[in-house]
Amino acid sequence: MAENFFDEQLEQSQVKTAIVSKYFLAWAKVITGYLKDRKDKRIAYVDLFAGPGRYKDGAKSTPIFILEQAVAEPMLRDNLLKLSGFYAAGSICSRRLLLSLA
Repeated sequence: MAENFFDEQLEQSQVKTAIVSKYFLAWAKVITGYLKDRKDKRIAYVDLFAGPGRYKDGAKSTPIFILEQAVAEPMLRDNLLKLSGFYAAGSICSRRLLLSLA
C-alpha cells in the first residue's frame, strides 16, 4: 500500500487536503491580521507530510492547494516565506514535489 500511496488520491487524502486547506486559510488570515502593524510580516507554513504535490493520476495534493491559496491572497503571497517547509519523504517524492511547485 505505501509504495502505491501517491498513485491516486483516496477519499481520506481528499478529506485531509480539504481540512488542512480550510484551516490554513483561516489561520493565515488571523496571523496576517495580527501582523499588519508590525515591520516583519513574514509567516511560515510547514507540512511534514507533503508528498510529491500531485498524485500520478494528476490530482493535486495539499501543498499545491496551500500554495494556490497563498498566491491568491496578496498578504499571504507577499509575506509567506518563500521556502516554507514542505517535506516529502524520500528523494523521488522530493523531486516530484519541486517539479509540481515549479
